[in-house]
Parts: sequence; structure tokens; C-alpha cells
Amino acid sequence: FAALALTCDQPEPIFPCGICLQMLCEFGNFPILISGKDIRRYQVFMLNELIPHAFTQVDLQGDRRVD
Repeated sequence: FAALALTCDQPEPIFPCGICLQMLCEFGNFPILISGKDIRRYQVFMLNELIPHAFTQVDLQGDRRVD
């Protein structure tokens, strides 16, 4: 993905759930544009901002340490 745009029919934006965010992490870290009903008003987040402690390929390699 270069980016992903999410919109809803509510006045305020609704963020994706944790399961959806974790699935998106499989494709890397990329911008996510989130808006409510008025798509001219949107916010941009990097995926790792929305799920900062995602399980990634690094975890499978055993390189992540908890101090």
C-alpha cells in the first residue's frame, strides 16, 4: 500500500479496531487517512502510531527485547 483511506457515515471519524490494525501491519507501516462523513476534514496517522506495539516480522526473528 502507498496509503489507506478510511471513512464512515458518522459525523466524527471512527478508528479501526485492533484486529484490523494488526492485520494491516502485515503490509508494513504506511499512512492512514481517517475521516467522518465530511471527507474534506480528515486526519493522517502512520499505522505504527495507531498500533505502536504490533506483532511484526521482528518478533518472529526474536530480535525484540523487553527491558
